[in-house]
Amino acid sequence: MAITELVETPDEVDGIRFQRGAQLVLDRSMTPEDLGGGIRVFRRLRDMMIPYTPT
Repeated sequence: MAITELVETPDEVDGIRFQRGAQLVLDRSMTPEDLGGGIRVFRRLRDMMIPYTPT
């Protein structure tokens, strides 16, 4: 969620201007994976389109 908020904020990085209007294309939570020993991994896949232009 923090990454989504960050990429929705316009910014310029190394000569690339990232525009406002990032769009979430896919948001999928994976089935938790049990690694044993009481350790579980929870994964979430988020695919976004982020418009940009060279400056």
